[in-house]
Amino acid sequence: GFGFAPFGFVDAALIKSKSIVPMLADMTDFPEHIQQKLVELKCVGIPVLAIYPAGNPNSPIVLTGTLTESTVLKAIQEASSGKKSNGISASVPGSKTR
Repeated sequence: GFGFAPFGFVDAALIKSKSIVPMLADMTDFPEHIQQKLVELKCVGIPVLAIYPAGNPNSPIVLTGTLTESTVLKAIQEASSGKKSNGISASVPGSKTR
């Protein structure tokens, strides 16, 4: 299922100040609801980090593969500002994913 998971290298104060709710999806038993979310995000593998901007939750910022601190911080900034940051290699699925 889904549960809480801290971003190891992202400062707790930043998480709190941006009202971020970190969650972890456990794929140990390949639960159907998590597989459906991966399809919705257009991801075929893990790890996946999806950041849902508060002002536009239907257009998550999706990061895959090995994540760096700077990539995650840029994506958080993008999500909180509503502006596309230069240098983020992220896919942003459209609302027509179903």
